[in-house]
Amino acid sequence: MAEKQKTPLGPTGETVRQNIERIRTAKRLTYVELSERLTELGRRIPVLGLRRIERGERRVDADDLMALAVALGVNVSALLLPNTAEGTVELTGVGTVDAKRAWQWADGMRPLRIPEGDDGTARVDFQRQARPAGLRRYGMTGPGRQALMEEYDGAPIRRRRDGTFFREWPDGRVEELDIKPFDDDLGE
Repeated sequence: MAEKQKTPLGPTGETVRQNIERIRTAKRLTYVELSERLTELGRRIPVLGLRRIERGERRVDADDLMALAVALGVNVSALLLPNTAEGTVELTGVGTVDAKRAWQWADGMRPLRIPEGDDGTARVDFQRQARPAGLRRYGMTGPGRQALMEEYDGAPIRRRRDGTFFREWPDGRVEELDIKPFDDDLGE
């Protein structure tokens, strides 16, 4: 019988491996302590399993990833992406991309790629799929304003000079809105 060949870790698997080791070490957690935390969370990974993950000999599935993020006190993106916002990073299925853009994508703020000549609809479409209503961050383009109006029951949304948003109802009520539009530094 032929020996089963393991698929090597891709760039994201390698990043996850490195980040788990980096964060565990920075927090001065032993394998035993991390294993105990995971067991308490209901996702047991024995010490040997953790060692194998950090050596790249064991893959991390989605449930492991979520439990490891909780046990290490970080978000899932902190495990999935290289620990940098400078230069470029390698992402599985995408290749090399700008590190800052990769983080914005992973945080659900913008698509990885925006088509040339886009009128703002690429971000709006991405936001509608990437984040739940109330946590979306639309750009203040025509499509972004339209998406805000749709999300907030069709009432016109206004922006004050201080950057806060509100809508005024026909009966004179003013409703403050917790809307976080794209910041200027998030451009292409």
